[in-house]
Amino acid sequence: MLRRRAVIFIPLFLIILMSIISPTLTVTNLATHELIREGSSTGGTYTLIAITDVQNSPILIEPKNDTAYPIGVVLVFNWTSVENATSYTLYIDISTYFNSACLVKVSNLTSTHYSLNTNTLEPNHVYYWKVCALLSNDTIVSSDVFTFEVIERDNPLVGSIWTSLLVVAAMIAIYLLIIRLRKYKSSY
Repeated sequence: MLRRRAVIFIPLFLIILMSIISPTLTVTNLATHELIREGSSTGGTYTLIAITDVQNSPILIEPKNDTAYPIGVVLVFNWTSVENATSYTLYIDISTYFNSACLVKVSNLTSTHYSLNTNTLEPNHVYYWKVCALLSNDTIVSSDVFTFEVIERDNPLVGSIWTSLLVVAAMIAIYLLIIRLRKYKSSY
């Protein structure tokens, strides 16, 4: 038990010490840490009160991070349930800030999955997605952000079957040319 507390308090002590030395504090994973601060939300300075572990945030399952899907496929977004969650909101966007005109926001979800056809998304874009859970105490916790890409299907005229047929036709043409050259050579 003592070792577990030391593991928690030593990094917290270092973060607080660094925030005294440098007024800028960066937490890279807001899905697992919550900053508790006081100060003006319109600017100015903040006083760091605490950094707490947020154990109760959605964990993204599907689609996997950094994957590509063709147009016309139904994507099923899955995430883990969150204790005391009353609803979930799914965000899908081409912007990491989730503020572009392409934003897909699905609110008031009560299940931990949502299906979306990639026909509704623009092809050849990388999309970012996350899930926020609204807890019974009106707290919102957010997942990490995952990415996926929507790509156009291959043109059937350029697909592997047509390429194979063109290779076979070229090989036949070369073979016929070699036979013709042998006949021509043997006639001399």
